Amino acid sequence: YAGANFDFSENNLLTPPDDSTISPRLELITQNNWGRWVFVTNFVADRIATDYPSYQWLLTMTRSLSNKWAIFAEYQGLKSDFYSDDLGRGGVTYLVTKDWQVDTSVTLNFKDTPTVFQVNVGMSYRLDFHKDTPIEQTSDPQADDKKGRVAALINHIEIKEQKKPKMRFGWLDMIDDIEVTRALLDEVQKVGKEQHLEFMEGPVGFSNMDKAGLLIKGFDELSTMITWYNHPYYKEHLEQLGYVKAAEWVEFKFQPPNPIPDKINRFADIIAKRYTLKSLQFSTTKEILPYVDAMFDLLNKTYSNLVTYVPIQQYQIELYKEKYLPFINPDFIELVVDQEDKLVGFAITMPSFSKALQKANGKLFPFGFIHLLKAKKKNKEAAFYLIGIDPEYQGKGVTAMMFRNIIVNFMNYGIKKCETNPELEDNLAVQASWKNYEPTLHKRRRTYRKDI
Repeated sequence: YAGANFDFSENNLLTPPDDSTISPRLELITQNNWGRWVFVTNFVADRIATDYPSYQWLLTMTRSLSNKWAIFAEYQGLKSDFYSDDLGRGGVTYLVTKDWQVDTSVTLNFKDTPTVFQVNVGMSYRLDFHKDTPIEQTSDPQADDKKGRVAALINHIEIKEQKKPKMRFGWLDMIDDIEVTRALLDEVQKVGKEQHLEFMEGPVGFSNMDKAGLLIKGFDELSTMITWYNHPYYKEHLEQLGYVKAAEWVEFKFQPPNPIPDKINRFADIIAKRYTLKSLQFSTTKEILPYVDAMFDLLNKTYSNLVTYVPIQQYQIELYKEKYLPFINPDFIELVVDQEDKLVGFAITMPSFSKALQKANGKLFPFGFIHLLKAKKKNKEAAFYLIGIDPEYQGKGVTAMMFRNIIVNFMNYGIKKCETNPELEDNLAVQASWKNYEPTLHKRRRTYRKDI
């Protein structure tokens, strides 16, 4: 922001004496969103090029408690030869309507020359000129007799660039009544016909980074946090309605070796020397940032030949960096680079949060976050989330280098059990990564398709 102050009063006690009538003002404002938390910073340079320049900084943390209520805490610093101070502020806001908001706050300072104590009450109104695209709603989402739900999704990149006339559907939930399932999917089919698409497939998300696949094996197993759980009748309903298999994923569980077998150590050393490769480990997420874009590029290369894959776009990469990177433990990320520091392989693992999420029961507060923190710091189970290998190095043993370090890390954290996330059943290259660890195939997922 760039602006100016216009001071025409000669007896203004709020401005420095003999100050300029017009003086410039600059501000730098940033905003970071972490779910229900929002952190906003304001850095201000005021009355620049005058005898009394002023500098301010405001750090504001807001937490939404519900769709109506929010609380905030703020620190404000002021530095100037005319007046300097440090102020703390806290308050609560309430959304009366979608445009009207009331708020109240208390302000204190940290000195007594002078002492500041303020209680503020205010009201604000939003001027809303945007127009939403209307969405046809076939049922009341607040109704007490809801029997099912489904999302109809269109991936325009998939349709326009990959020439796949696919109508996606996901977030499918329903009671054990095939007529409810029929009604839900008929609505998806209507959207597909209106968009002139040729077939529908699901359950899937918006992209390959979302959850996908109906559970068809492993109903007594605990799902990982990036997969869906469903009852056995889901599969039966879709097949009775004429839906057929489109794609299938498999999941494995195994015990990591302890200690590391000598053959893994020897093989990893041979591969590193033969191809002049080196492993990278990190102690902070900041160290990972320079490699994140390259990791997603490599992900696109690794899976580009799979029939269900849609390339990840840059705007999605920026979203995932902002949303997920702060929560990943850098100890659980392994990278392999060549002699020119070019990324040739990576693996992301994480402690299992499945049991912690069950205990939290869908709520971070008041105590849910404690279960997640415990799971992050002390856990006997871990999950493999993403693995990418440059096609030029696939089948050449690069995974041995990464797995050696992963196993060492698991030993340090006391991990006793590992689980993979869904892998396409025809992705034999990735499945070969577990062959030396006596894996058990314990879950299967499947998407179904039907012509429109």
